[in-house]
Amino acid sequence: MNDVDIGVYQLMQSEQLLSQKVESLSQEAEKCKEDARSACRAGKKQLALRCLKAKRRTERRIEELHSKLDAVQGILDRIYASQTDQMVFNAYQAGVGALKLSMKDVTVERAENLVDQIQEVLEQPGGCGDSQETCPDIN
Repeated sequence: MNDVDIGVYQLMQSEQLLSQKVESLSQEAEKCKEDARSACRAGKKQLALRCLKAKRRTERRIEELHSKLDAVQGILDRIYASQTDQMVFNAYQAGVGALKLSMKDVTVERAENLVDQIQEVLEQPGGCGDSQETCPDIN
């Protein structure tokens, strides 16, 4: 386990904690709203106003937590994207290495030599250049 894994774990824990806190505060705001309605029906306007103010404070706190939660989720998304980018980069490096290894013996000089040899075979009497029937279709 490296520092990145520990950081990701801590961010995930923070995300979970923030989500739980938002849910809890949402329930609290709903309770304040219901308390305000009950107080209003009972004719207790001052209590209803206090409940509505408490609801507003709770909603502001929810908004703050939402912005923090969005920031944590954004960081996690960037970490996951960078890990994917790193895997793609490593795959590209491995592919380039394999391509270089497979092309190690292939040179322009060897390719030209091979083309010359093919040309010589085709130009020999009795070779593929004489008759279409004895040679397989190259096209």
